[in-house]
Amino acid sequence: MVDPDGRAHVCAQVGAGLFVPGVSSLLGPRFLLHPLALAVERRRLDALGLSGHRLVVHGEALVISPYHQAANRLREAARGAGRHGSCGLGVGEAARLALVDPALALRARDLATPRVARARLDAIRAALGAELAPLLAGDPTETRAADAAPGLPAAAAAARALWADAGAQTAWLGAASAAVLPLQRVEDDDLRALFGDQPLVFEGAQGMLLDEGRGLHPHTTWSTVSGAEVRRLLDLAGRAGEALHTVGVLRRWPSRHGAGPFPTEDPALAALPEAANVDGPHQGAFRQGEPDLVLARYARAACAADGPAVDSLALTGLDRRPQLARDRWCAAYQVDGQRLAQLPLGHNGDLAHQSALCALAARVAPIWAPAPSGAAFAPAFAEALGLPLQVVTFGPRAGEERFGA
Repeated sequence: MVDPDGRAHVCAQVGAGLFVPGVSSLLGPRFLLHPLALAVERRRLDALGLSGHRLVVHGEALVISPYHQAANRLREAARGAGRHGSCGLGVGEAARLALVDPALALRARDLATPRVARARLDAIRAALGAELAPLLAGDPTETRAADAAPGLPAAAAAARALWADAGAQTAWLGAASAAVLPLQRVEDDDLRALFGDQPLVFEGAQGMLLDEGRGLHPHTTWSTVSGAEVRRLLDLAGRAGEALHTVGVLRRWPSRHGAGPFPTEDPALAALPEAANVDGPHQGAFRQGEPDLVLARYARAACAADGPAVDSLALTGLDRRPQLARDRWCAAYQVDGQRLAQLPLGHNGDLAHQSALCALAARVAPIWAPAPSGAAFAPAFAEALGLPLQVVTFGPRAGEERFGA
């Protein structure tokens, strides 16, 4: 994201609204907060002249600890060739433990009470230590798996060092509290005053194909990507039933970071480098491909099933075109001698169904159709999806977009 003054920033822990004067950015109750990453990002924003005082955090937001992160990296390394594609930040571990037992959930509000925060961290450390005991102890059966999981010894050594460091927890808790406590904190009862009657923009995280209940399992995130949470927040703020306009956002050249099926992946598109998306030691390769109407249709259907439905389309990156690009898109799949234009939609949370979809997507062959080139591509793609085109972007800088195209 680049503002009119040329200031550039890639948002991670904060919302993009901080670039707009007078706008507050809420990290909501379902947000998973990485305090040290937040501190780093806020320093970068301060250097750009963007004050963090408009950043608001809900007390219910889950906090990711070093134990979550180490466990995440250790489990992912142990999967070897079967990696899920995790970014290695501990998101899934924090979300999973919170579902297992509320006592294993460290919340943003807990950081204001050191006694509570320390008790939560002790419980998290003990629970994950028990689960990971064979790996932390260097069990010979796990060590032999290093041939298939070359990153396992290093991940296990880092985790053992963390669990053995008596001072690490105290040091992290001090840094985490310093990063979060200066922020304005709110609870459900404060949302009515915070939201008021002003316009609201709810910024989604991840893509629908990574949704915990609708994505291509197991290459998913531990969060709900659809807009279902939006309705709940509006209800709490006294704005139930308010009209929403949901914009589905797609890239002109689809991408996937890490493992998972990608039917239209094209190695030739590696000629489209992105400074903010590079290969990582935990997440793996940053991969790019060509437009896929089948997956786009599935994402739209999943949003509609869980609500709210997608009302219009935003297509980004129209300025980027690799030399070897072809004017085509995937109109359907060829699988088992059949043409498949729509992936079947199951019940939200049916992981057996989602796993079957993942296996299916891994073995299909794209059926290509010619696509318009240049400026004609975006409206044609939107029409093929049956959505009005809301906005197209021709670069990262504000002003390089076209509305109502």
